Amino acid sequence: YNSMTSRLLVDKIEGKTTSNTVQMPKGSVVQSAFNNTALFTSSTSSTYADLIKISFTPKFSNSLLFINVFMRYQCSGTVDDMKIKVLHDSTNIFEVERYTLYTGGTNQINTISFQAFVSSTGSTSSRDIKFQTAVYTGSQSVSINVNNSSGTATSMFIQEIAQ
Repeated sequence: YNSMTSRLLVDKIEGKTTSNTVQMPKGSVVQSAFNNTALFTSSTSSTYADLIKISFTPKFSNSLLFINVFMRYQCSGTVDDMKIKVLHDSTNIFEVERYTLYTGGTNQINTISFQAFVSSTGSTSSRDIKFQTAVYTGSQSVSINVNNSSGTATSMFIQEIAQ
């Protein structure tokens, strides 16, 4: 036992105001949200369509949002001529407009993961975070969640990080 140290033992920490929030140190995860879909879908459309949506309400107006997306897909051509994007409400915060992955093979199944950030939430209002995908041109098709099993679902994970 070191008499120079202190211990604080608690069962629950509550905010002292009606907001029920406690200001966390910078870099701490304030809250997380997760959504996934195992739905198999195939498209030849070049119009973006929602694949996953999370309605998210930040606890603080100055937090950073870290968004991670994981997807398993197959393109019918020799290049992955697919486009993907992440929207924060209607604002585009991440986009790959063509050649998501260049493999040189035909009909290859690929798995990608990518991250997007919102540097400041700006408010504590609810907002929708969406992951969208489409084919770059109608000359090929994209299949999402190919050879689906419980481990190959497309997913999106959001963390609110204190600043």
